Amino acid sequence: MIAAWKEYQDARDVADDDANAWKSRSASTPNMVDGEWPDMAQNQFEEPLRTSLIHDLWQAVNEAGARADDLVPAYDASLQQLDALDEARRSRVLLGENRLPEAITLTLIIGAIVTIGFSYLFAVEDGWIHGLMTASLTTMVALLLPLERPLDTSYEGVSAIEPTMMELVRAEIDAGLGVIGDQP
Repeated sequence: MIAAWKEYQDARDVADDDANAWKSRSASTPNMVDGEWPDMAQNQFEEPLRTSLIHDLWQAVNEAGARADDLVPAYDASLQQLDALDEARRSRVLLGENRLPEAITLTLIIGAIVTIGFSYLFAVEDGWIHGLMTASLTTMVALLLPLERPLDTSYEGVSAIEPTMMELVRAEIDAGLGVIGDQP
């Protein structure tokens, strides 16, 4: 359960990092919000989804770099920013694809059965109290085990990571805020 929560938190963090990396780009982000997020919500992480836009950006920066002899600092900054964008985007997609090993789910289920079984080893004289203790433990386990699935699928279901930060960045870019070369 802790591993699922940690991976879910990591996925949220890299989604925010990805959005922040786009903030300094002059391009808008509709591809991520309107295209990638719905696909990720359907657990679809296809290769073209990940690479086409980034590939086009790398190609444009490399072509500009070939003609930018006197703009080396700007070109270097562009390379660093694009590298950060590429890394954040790759991390977002990879964390969305990653699932906990089935062995962890099996271990959680076996651990739940063993834990509830141990409650029968306690010497409680009042059967009603013993039943209440076992029922409480069973309820807690029954509530916690189903949490593993929604946490393991970061971009789908009721606990899905929403593109809130990406939408904010898109709105800022559309308003002309945070774009390289623009002055407030």
